Amino acid sequence: MWNAHAYDLLDVPVQVDPIAEAQAAAFESRWGFAMPAAVREWVVGDWRDWARGPSVDLPPMYHQLEMLSEEEPGSRLMVVDRDSQGCCAFVVSVDDHDDPPVLVLERDDTTGESRSTYTHQFTAFTHAMAWDLKLWRANFESRHYLPLPANALSWLQARLEPRPTTYHWAGNQWCDAVHRFGGPAAVMVAVEADRIQYSLVVCDDVRLRDEIHSVLWP
Repeated sequence: MWNAHAYDLLDVPVQVDPIAEAQAAAFESRWGFAMPAAVREWVVGDWRDWARGPSVDLPPMYHQLEMLSEEEPGSRLMVVDRDSQGCCAFVVSVDDHDDPPVLVLERDDTTGESRSTYTHQFTAFTHAMAWDLKLWRANFESRHYLPLPANALSWLQARLEPRPTTYHWAGNQWCDAVHRFGGPAAVMVAVEADRIQYSLVVCDDVRLRDEIHSVLWP
């Protein structure tokens, strides 16, 4: 299963939604391509009723499928998400492999000229989305716009478990990278050069939480 990490985080059964399957097939027929396998599995999955609650708004939703533009090269780039404020778009090439990179584009780019890599695989994109969703809904601590201590990221990597790193977009601003760490704590750090743009920490272990504070927010 391609997107198993995301499904595990959402704790949902995965099966094909027949309506989504029909919409995906119609979309592929219209544009004359087959979606990369990891993307298609995500699009047609009947997993959005998370924990028997309201639908989880995780893109791409089958009724929002679109190509970047009507003409090449944009017609070979499938939009898998758009920033909620219209600041950027996330696309995959339909001519790439089964688990393609996700690219982030600047506002109003219809050709892909401004592309930069957001994740190296689509499955890392869905994993990061699901992980972020759970983190933002948790009881987190946060700090913004601080110097990045020289050893903080290497310490977190050694002490915790690395999760997908994303690049160039930090949810509401451009960045170098967003680093994620899991295991006994959940930590997210968005960085630009030697600065923390924002950082979040969730940890129930008081001793470990104090260690993280001392390293990340000295």
